[in-house]
Amino acid sequence: MDKKERSVNWRDCEIRTLLDQVDMHKDYMFASFTNSWTSKKKDALWKEITGAINARGEAARRTTSQVKKKWSNIRSRAIQAKNELKKVPTGGGPMTPTEWWVDVVLNIVGVDNEVVTGIDPNGE
Repeated sequence: MDKKERSVNWRDCEIRTLLDQVDMHKDYMFASFTNSWTSKKKDALWKEITGAINARGEAARRTTSQVKKKWSNIRSRAIQAKNELKKVPTGGGPMTPTEWWVDVVLNIVGVDNEVVTGIDPNGE
């Protein structure tokens, strides 16, 4: 069985470009599907974002699926970091520092978004 070759690590400048592009297009990327806004249009946006990242020429060429996966991963990690901050510290040592992009991602997603905060059990 052949091992899948690992891609080059993402550089900070690539992550910055990804975040800038997602922030620029967030109203469309996170909108619900409608007759006028389809998955094809969202796919075209992801291809545009991939093109912007690859245009930097900083590292290996990224595919659209790699770019989508990177966004998914950093969004999940940002939400986890926010949830860790909610926990009551027990004196188990210093807090783990968060990545530089955590606040940027939370601002893009929306700090008050139910994805980040969870659904209020009281319905408020």
